[in-house]
This record gives sequence, structure tokens and C-alpha cells, in this order.
Amino acid sequence: MTREQDIRDEVLTQLHTAGIEIGKTPEQIARVANRAGFDAMTDSAARAACLFFVDRGHAAAMTTAAGVVRYRITAAGILAKEQEA
Repeated sequence: MTREQDIRDEVLTQLHTAGIEIGKTPEQIARVANRAGFDAMTDSAARAACLFFVDRGHAAAMTTAAGVVRYRITAAGILAKEQEA
């Protein structure tokens, strides 16, 4: 896999783990990935991967009451992640 594919896989995994209701910010995704030993994922790389999944219909952006944009997995994203396994 290329680095970009690795990042997308990690982002989709984290969105899948967070579930449909909660979602995550790109900053949270990058922080967790870096703690888990991922090779220095940046916030912008995580954001780009989130936007990639939004374009494909596998994720959706939601804005909290505080104005923070979080990304959550959609049903299509869950199915894609489960078919991968």
C-alpha cells in the first residue's frame, strides 16, 4: 500500500471505531494514529482522507454546537470497512 492508502485505511478504521453518532476531528485522528505508532500522520493528511471519504459517501461532516467540524462514518463506510475484513 502507498502512504496515502495507509492513511485512508487508518482514518476509516478510526471513524468505524468511533461509530455513527460520535465522529472525530482530523486532529483527534492524527493524534491517535501517531500514538499508535503511525509514521507522523499530520492533521492535514487526516483532513484530506476525511474529505476523500465524504466525497465517496463513506463519511459525513457534522458541526457541533461549538462550531467544531467532526467526521462520522456512514452506513456505506461501515459496509466498505466490513467487506475489507
